[in-house]
Amino acid sequence: MFGDRRTVWRTPRSVRLLAPIALTLLAAGCTAATTDGPREDTTATRAAGIRPPLTLDGVLATSQSLGTLPEGWWADGTSDFRDRHAGLGIALQYKSESAWATFYIYDFGEEDIVGKGEDARIEAVAKQALREILSSYRNVKPGALVVVPLCGGSGIRIAALVDDGGSPRVSYLYQSSVPGFFVKARISVLPKGPAPVAEDLDVLVESRCRALIEQFGPRPKGKDGLLL
Repeated sequence: MFGDRRTVWRTPRSVRLLAPIALTLLAAGCTAATTDGPREDTTATRAAGIRPPLTLDGVLATSQSLGTLPEGWWADGTSDFRDRHAGLGIALQYKSESAWATFYIYDFGEEDIVGKGEDARIEAVAKQALREILSSYRNVKPGALVVVPLCGGSGIRIAALVDDGGSPRVSYLYQSSVPGFFVKARISVLPKGPAPVAEDLDVLVESRCRALIEQFGPRPKGKDGLLL
């Protein structure tokens, strides 16, 4: 058909029909050039700014890129305990040269868990976690319960001296919450090298809470950028 003399490209009438189309396309190109290209799709931009809700599957899927860890710490795998019981949730493991840390996210089957540690159940859940530590080791001497900044609000830190038949070492328990989930951290200081100070461990746990808050949930509100 391309060799047929009747093809539209060779008729004057076709030229007359194509000319207005060409002028229209040329005008559109000039308009785009004068406005620095196509206009931004504000609807798509707003949609892109909405973070996904916090889910345990979402945390596991992004665990390797979940925020920046403090210097000297690295991610060391994940665990999923939901096959044992849905309320047990998941765990993220971290290590340094002087300590091991496990960060748990779970709900115990509870509903309406308030974020930022502002939940009346936080202290009870922390004491339950402490009882688990007491039953797991031969000799545990827990210290005082201390309130520390965590998860954009407050949390609980309990230090304990643990002796499991080897060299006594310090273990730390942290407890707080994000909307829908309790957050717990267990940190065991290794019996070698310089022991990390509690304030540095606070930074580690808060970095995990902050990463959850920044990765999931609606766009932050307020100047501190920590509200879900």
